[in-house]
Amino acid sequence: MRPRPLSWISFTALLSLALNLGGIEPSPAKNNLSCQGESCTEQSPGPYGCLADATVLAEIRQTITRPQDDWQRQEIIVQKLYSETCQASWTKAYIPDTTFLFVRIRGSDNELENVRGMIQADGEDYFWTQSRMSDGNLASQACVSIPILSVGIGHDIYNQYCTEFN
Repeated sequence: MRPRPLSWISFTALLSLALNLGGIEPSPAKNNLSCQGESCTEQSPGPYGCLADATVLAEIRQTITRPQDDWQRQEIIVQKLYSETCQASWTKAYIPDTTFLFVRIRGSDNELENVRGMIQADGEDYFWTQSRMSDGNLASQACVSIPILSVGIGHDIYNQYCTEFN
């Protein structure tokens, strides 16, 4: 018995199926990574499942102008996120390339303590990115340090923007 040639409708259906399957991503494997509080410090929130219940505790929006942007006004957004499951917090921000993101911890007697979760953003133009995590049981604020002026010899000038402590 000789196979029948594909009809136009069958060919279109098969082609459509093949093209659609290319967009399907396999479901991520369940990982065994977990952390809570202090054990989350300096970890990325994604692999530990902390993004699933992340909520925005604080947010600031600021319009900035910089020579790197041809003096065009740009809005930055800085958010402090918190995961109840992980008991951890981190900074998420819409910022320009080479900006530093971090969480600043409030110490005893309202003195500032260490910076946690610091990263330097690496991308193009303005984009969303996030820092590593810090213990969410500590009073903290989400911060960014944005390069405002670069003199090309490693002595850049930065402006800092932070949410309120909570």
